[in-house]
Amino acid sequence: MEKRELLYEGESKRIYTTHDPQLVILEYKDDATAVVNNRVNSFLLQMVAEYGVPTHYVKEQSDRGAVVVKLDVIPLEVIIRNDCGTGAEPAIMFRYKKGDAALLDAVQALALGVASAYEINRMMDLALRVNDVLSAYFERRNIELADIKLEFGRMMDGFIVLADEISLDTCTLCDAATHENICGKDYNEIMYRIFGEQC
Repeated sequence: MEKRELLYEGESKRIYTTHDPQLVILEYKDDATAVVNNRVNSFLLQMVAEYGVPTHYVKEQSDRGAVVVKLDVIPLEVIIRNDCGTGAEPAIMFRYKKGDAALLDAVQALALGVASAYEINRMMDLALRVNDVLSAYFERRNIELADIKLEFGRMMDGFIVLADEISLDTCTLCDAATHENICGKDYNEIMYRIFGEQC
């Protein structure tokens, strides 16, 4: 599928239209991390989908891009922080993407008027499911998922799905033994830790 017009450009990604009005191409900009983030994103979005989390992901389009469903993205970032090693329940909060960097609880997020109470609850439920799936996956690789930032959007029929990406830019991964952040380390090492022999 070929990209056509530039629809949106952010700090790390560009989104292009395609011949299909319901599909767009999400392409990473940074040459240093584009291939890694694209591969991690494709792998993890397909994984959570297998566990019942609906996403906008369709297929990998190139080394640095993927075909995804065009969504009405809800301008709320859902952040989950795990208290690694204690077994405590994860903390969940929101950040309004069009405002300042303040963290919000569900009531404050609802008061912004950008999502209904049902949508807020659905985003929290899906975010916690993603967190459970990924935490279990990384735990088997001696990695702790310290935190993750997720975005959601509405399909044409209003159905809420996971949007944007899950990559090294949107989560903090730590070594389970040392609790040291591994996201800033050598990309080959990170890829091996995440994918193992598949890398």
